[in-house]
Amino acid sequence: MSSKQAYIDFILEQLQNGSVSFERVFELFLTKFNAARPTFAKYWKLANEQHSQQREAIEKAKQAITITQEIEAVKTQIKTKEQILERLNEIINQEHKVIGGEVVLPSFSDINKAIDTYCKIQGYHASTKQELSIDANIKHDSLIERIKLSN
Repeated sequence: MSSKQAYIDFILEQLQNGSVSFERVFELFLTKFNAARPTFAKYWKLANEQHSQQREAIEKAKQAITITQEIEAVKTQIKTKEQILERLNEIINQEHKVIGGEVVLPSFSDINKAIDTYCKIQGYHASTKQELSIDANIKHDSLIERIKLSN
């Protein structure tokens, strides 16, 4: 390893250990290397640039991991239509669950709500489309006569 790279590696090590003061790192640098202040200043700048790039890369990687974890958490919380219908069927069919060592059955109210929700999801409550036709050629006088007759 060249002395230049050794200088940069030493300064990077100090930066990673939390020594960010130019003067403090320069004092430590002088105990290990025989170099002038301008030489140290040049390598201090290069090491700081490398350190910033490393920190930026680390932060981007952390952010990517965090985003991936949050996306997965959301995906596991969102239920598909099939999963919801499956759970509603379990309630409707009065399948028991074991919670804390106790067998729990759905109540009558739970079953009715599950049936109602199941029907809504499946579209059984949807209104049917009715055809309506209006004869636009009805004359005004004949319309008034019809109204009078119906009263």
